[in-house]
Amino acid sequence: MNASTLSIQLDERHSALIEADANLTEAQQEFDRQTELYQRGVTPEARVEDAAARLDSARSRFAVAKSGIEQARDRLKDATLLAPYGGRVAARLIEPSQLVRAGEPAFEIQGDGGGYEIEVTIPETLISKVEIGSRRPSFRGRRSGYADRFRDTAAAPEARVAAKRKRKARCAARR
Repeated sequence: MNASTLSIQLDERHSALIEADANLTEAQQEFDRQTELYQRGVTPEARVEDAAARLDSARSRFAVAKSGIEQARDRLKDATLLAPYGGRVAARLIEPSQLVRAGEPAFEIQGDGGGYEIEVTIPETLISKVEIGSRRPSFRGRRSGYADRFRDTAAAPEARVAAKRKRKARCAARR
């Protein structure tokens, strides 16, 4: 289902709650009126019992309408995908209306962070010496001296854990 359909369903649930609230208020007033009339001896006890049954029914319908709103909100929230950072969609990894599990990549995103994003392999013995945000000299063939700023991308959906003794880190190279 798309988000607009789910939003419409949420609006319908809100309308049902408003109606259930009005019915509950009316049933409460009728119960109070019949109880008062019974205490004055004007009406039979059967009418008070009927009003009490209608009040219980109205309370149940109100509770159902309230839980319907919560369910509609949850469905709308589940239908919304949020990117872990700003950028542009580079590739779509899912089809429209496809169910996606939590944490499963749906799109590849090119970040708007500026610079270049480079994937490097760093031995585990050196990874502990690299701090997020620190600058390190880089050596690219004959050119050297560029500073790389390391940043944590473990939260990004495309981040992968490397094999046994080596870890992958991403750095944004800036000139």
